[in-house]
Amino acid sequence: MKSLLNDGWIDHTRLMGDYFKKGLLELQRKYSHIQEVRGLGLILGLGLDKGGAEVVNVCSDKGFLINCVQERILRFVPPLIVGENEIDRLLNCLDEVFATSRG
Repeated sequence: MKSLLNDGWIDHTRLMGDYFKKGLLELQRKYSHIQEVRGLGLILGLGLDKGGAEVVNVCSDKGFLINCVQERILRFVPPLIVGENEIDRLLNCLDEVFATSRG
């Protein structure tokens, strides 16, 4: 517990969570089938107007582990050590998936 408080992990997760959420909100503005972005810190969800299994599978093939709950909500729970570079890579992957799965 001391490490979480004294080594800056809480602040880091807050910053990375804000950064990640901002990126997901940008995707929401770009793609109409993204209905909502929700969550707090690094535990975030992306609500879709269609099933998310295909997104999970494509992301998995590209090396990203995400899951889908309630059929239409993509859930993201990255490790505490995640950085902007890793978040950007996932956001780019999601952007590619959504761009090719319109309709």
